[in-house]
Amino acid sequence: MTRPFIPFPIFPPYDHWRPNRVKRFPANDHVSARLSEVNDACFPFMSTWYADRFINWIAHNWNPQSPRLQYYKWISGLEKMLNWSFANKLCLLDWTPADFKNYADFIQTPDSDWASSSSQPRFLISPGMDYRDCPINPHWKLFKEARAADLSGTIDKNVWKREIRCVTQFMEFYLKDVSASRPNVAAIKLDSLAFKQPQLRGVISDVVMKWILATLPSLLGTHKSHVIGMYLTIARYTARPMWQVLGTASSPGRVDQFMRNSHGIWLESPPKNGAAVPLPPAFARAFDRYLIYLNIDSSQPLPASSLFPWENSLGAYHIKGLWRIICLIRESLADAAAASDNPDIAQATGDIRRLTTALVSNRQAT
Repeated sequence: MTRPFIPFPIFPPYDHWRPNRVKRFPANDHVSARLSEVNDACFPFMSTWYADRFINWIAHNWNPQSPRLQYYKWISGLEKMLNWSFANKLCLLDWTPADFKNYADFIQTPDSDWASSSSQPRFLISPGMDYRDCPINPHWKLFKEARAADLSGTIDKNVWKREIRCVTQFMEFYLKDVSASRPNVAAIKLDSLAFKQPQLRGVISDVVMKWILATLPSLLGTHKSHVIGMYLTIARYTARPMWQVLGTASSPGRVDQFMRNSHGIWLESPPKNGAAVPLPPAFARAFDRYLIYLNIDSSQPLPASSLFPWENSLGAYHIKGLWRIICLIRESLADAAAASDNPDIAQATGDIRRLTTALVSNRQAT
């Protein structure tokens, strides 16, 4: 009996990615062994070689503040395309319109065997081990279980755009590279495509937001309560994506991305090719208090210091660290809300228990 195809990771973890410096791809011996088992009709090594070239090419367009995020987003799409091609004995480079339609159907409702209930590392890496020798993690999967279990035949529109953008741009890159005149198969219209209806999400009201900020000192130390209070305030009022404001571990967000205009109104750094965005009075009041806590004179040009410094000033919080603190305290916040005598607070217990920056966001506030 023929063994069912088992998908496997092809690209290295980000920390082991060496763009344009790898003499051979894949650089891992276990990945090479798996590729050797793929049907020759799939041209597995040539297909993955082009996929690697594509990643090296498109990386030049990534935002320098989020290369890790961009890397995993793109290799996730490429590995789905490659593994699906291998499973169906197809060459990715020769996809037909019918192949693309079948792949689109698969993306809408992936096989449950290709899904996992939790994120798993791609490889079993031990300290000091050369990546070349690291075994593939047998528990790694391409999809999350919730996506595979959805039998509605619909897909979130943003997920669809991300998945198909990868197909479209890879195919465009490949066709131009080989000077092929055939059309891009990912450009065809899919009549069977059905998107999920957007779900209304709750919004944390001003009353609840004020209560959360007032409750933080009882759950966190002085420093962390100031930091998390400012983090939530930024999430509520900033017009930019949070990762742009907060930065990364290697390049954390800075205080001087905010500035006052001649009228004393706080502005945030403009988006690309745009104008600086004025922030509402509620932000200004919170930011002025935060600057006083950081011992920063707001009447002078702000320094290029970390927006969220550690208490010992030897490092800074970035987006993952701040989110981790929210996850640690929101259960306690929700329990306190449930015990509140204020009905507005008590009724918000469910929202507080699943508190996110999206729930806090109130971009239209003035």
